[in-house]
Amino acid sequence: MGIAISDPMRIVARGMETISYYSLDQLWQKFAKIFASHNIERVIIGSPINLNGSESTISADVQEFANQLQEQFQVPVEFWDERFTSKTAQEILHQMGKSPSKNRGKIDKIAAVLILQGYLDRLSAVERGSEK
Repeated sequence: MGIAISDPMRIVARGMETISYYSLDQLWQKFAKIFASHNIERVIIGSPINLNGSESTISADVQEFANQLQEQFQVPVEFWDERFTSKTAQEILHQMGKSPSKNRGKIDKIAAVLILQGYLDRLSAVERGSEK
């Protein structure tokens, strides 16, 4: 699972790490460390929707995870369209001369940055009044 965080002014997303886990308890422990070391105001989760905009087969699982995360850490959770983020991340790695197949963790990290940056850009546009 790729993790990204924004700067305090909510302008730029940066990749933190890719979390590997074997159980939900282990995942919550890793999230607890992140929440303890950063001032997390909200969590943005990539929404796995199909190309036609319909919910994917794992959408219900992602929603359940979001509900548990919100309950566990008392933080608002929002969703952001994650379509094409993994593909774009693969293209970025390829342009860097790295093999996407050998850098799965980096793909997840870059995809997390793309998701959060898209959210931040939209937030900025709404705050400026250029998008409703």
